[in-house]
Amino acid sequence: MKALKLFSTLLLLCFFTSLVSAQQLNHVQGEILVQLKDRTTPERFLNARQQFRGKTTDLAVRKRLSKPMNIYAFTFNWQEVNERQLLADIRQDPNVEEAQFNHFIKFRSTIPNDTQFGQQWQYINTGQSGGTAGADIDMDLAWDTTTGGMTAQGDEIVVCVIDDGIDITHPDIAPNMWYNTAEIPNNGIDDDSNGFIDDYRGWDTGSDDDSVNDGGGHGTPVAGIVGAKGNNNVGVAGVNWDVKLMIVQGGTGVESEVLEAYSYPLEARKKYNDTNGQEGAFVVATNASWGVDGGQPSNAPLWCNFYDTLGAEGILNAGATINGNQNVDTFGDLPTACPSDYLIAVTNMNHNDVKVTQAGYGSTHIDIGAFGQGTWTVASGGGYGGFGGTSGATPHVAGTIALLYSAPCNNFITLAKSNPAAAALQIKDHILMGGDDNASLQGITVTGKRLNVNNSMQLLMNNCGPAHCINGVQDGDETGVDCGGSCIACPTCSDGIQNGTETGIDCGGSCAQCDLCVNGIQDNGETGVDCGGSCPNACPICQTYTLTFVMDSYPEDISWNVIDPSNTVVASGGSYNNANATETETFCLNEGFCYNLTINDSYGDGLCCTQGNGSYTVTDTNNTSIASGGQFTSVATAQICVPVTSTPCPNILTVTDNPIPTGDYHAATSVHSSEIVATGATILFGAGTQICLDPGFEVPTNTTFEARIEACPQ
Repeated sequence: MKALKLFSTLLLLCFFTSLVSAQQLNHVQGEILVQLKDRTTPERFLNARQQFRGKTTDLAVRKRLSKPMNIYAFTFNWQEVNERQLLADIRQDPNVEEAQFNHFIKFRSTIPNDTQFGQQWQYINTGQSGGTAGADIDMDLAWDTTTGGMTAQGDEIVVCVIDDGIDITHPDIAPNMWYNTAEIPNNGIDDDSNGFIDDYRGWDTGSDDDSVNDGGGHGTPVAGIVGAKGNNNVGVAGVNWDVKLMIVQGGTGVESEVLEAYSYPLEARKKYNDTNGQEGAFVVATNASWGVDGGQPSNAPLWCNFYDTLGAEGILNAGATINGNQNVDTFGDLPTACPSDYLIAVTNMNHNDVKVTQAGYGSTHIDIGAFGQGTWTVASGGGYGGFGGTSGATPHVAGTIALLYSAPCNNFITLAKSNPAAAALQIKDHILMGGDDNASLQGITVTGKRLNVNNSMQLLMNNCGPAHCINGVQDGDETGVDCGGSCIACPTCSDGIQNGTETGIDCGGSCAQCDLCVNGIQDNGETGVDCGGSCPNACPICQTYTLTFVMDSYPEDISWNVIDPSNTVVASGGSYNNANATETETFCLNEGFCYNLTINDSYGDGLCCTQGNGSYTVTDTNNTSIASGGQFTSVATAQICVPVTSTPCPNILTVTDNPIPTGDYHAATSVHSSEIVATGATILFGAGTQICLDPGFEVPTNTTFEARIEACPQ
């Protein structure tokens, strides 16, 4: 849980007595918390504040809250004095370090209000089903971080459940159903050109249409474990309160249907990747709670190989092992004996945290255990009930995959888009490494662990800083030189002289960013995606965005800023003076990067709708709305991802003068004399490169400097 910073221990007593009388407020009326400067007494502060704008304040000390911090709670006559104006005036007092309202706090809870949640022992096990207290997947703790639905960059997360159909009208399923909105139902045309005609509700491999709702006795509880709508005061909750359930009916009859069934999510995710999210679906996981007992991977190469293909597009797959006391390493099983890195094979656990006897195992092929036997979830026909077997265990893993993708970790989603396969493997590692050690699984599974969703979530969040390369290949925005060995951070200059691979032109001032690769080969400390393909421009072109406010009655409360991927503020504004007026701000953001816009309301009532009908809108150069809103409390956020629209033109400069004439390049990065080694050499630089020559160095004749400089006009 996050620590509360508003003097929580002392203020809890105020919370309960004040909440009823101030239901529409976020603070106690008639109270201000003030930190006085050292040696300033409350009496001295009060002497000058008994009158405010011609009115009596009745300002008085209620309580000293912190002796070492010199913080006091003061009361005043809020019916007589405008509290906002008084607070603003107190903040300007030279005797005051800081001042604020006495805000209400609340105990944070991630327990959903679903009426049958108490029966879902797999999430919080108190022994309510006769099992062992604490034998659960710490679901409530994971929900402290996220309850699912969207990535940190706003992508709608989708899980494909391949089974016998779905109860499409179930009250806990219907809100989370995925629909192919690019398809017009029942017109006999493949509108989105994905190879499936009229696949509006998903796909049925048996009838070759989208009639996924004509079964579901098995598929409905499976889908419910992944993503039954949570916190809707109905029934139960899934591992994800909000996620989109893509339903494919098939894969339970003959093997040809397995291949067709997996092709459906593959096509959707591939299209999403290829169109930068404009088409398709962000499918991150599939679930198979079915298979072939004793099946041999050598007899099913097409099926097993399919998991690698899915993984290459970023889809991780959960597979249920046999419901029998068999060692699948020798007995065989499909799909869980398939040797793909993009498959997680799952066995079944009971409410006492013990592997169910009639559940497959194997130290080579079965990765992890999860609770399945007697787990409580949705049932076909609008009902609820117990479910079991490895069929019930596996969707807990598929749901965990989806939940991890919803973690508030921008760097991970950047990786998921630049290298989806690497992201999928990272999720698998977090799931397997985050499990709880379990005696009944030791020696008979790969990990000897049972699923713990919160542990996996914390592993992801603990690795959510600036991306670092870990696998010998630099992916996405990972830093460091990663060419098969250990990674190093970009070096920085600090002594006024740029040495080696230090970044920036360091002549007493600050350093520029690390060089970006531009030629498909990573040299020295270059960053970016450079593994044989194209690289980002070193000096991006910016695009202009317009932020338009329609203010409420208190524009002085509003401020904003835009932060780039390095957490640097690149634009900001506020506060404002004109109530109910329109204010316009413009700022330019570099192509190819995502920025975070934050709008702050210091009072905590947003732009709408307490003190007026204000709003904000962000538009691009085409006047297309990128983000909008107005109804929030203290903070509204939006992400602005700037598309790349420009193609810098190469410019070849042949050096004929020595030294090189000034003005050809401007400072961004440098090249040293030691790098110019031969007559007739050709040296390629990124945009905005300055050539720095050591004293007395002569440029070899016919040396050619090829640079992309038009992207960075001087």
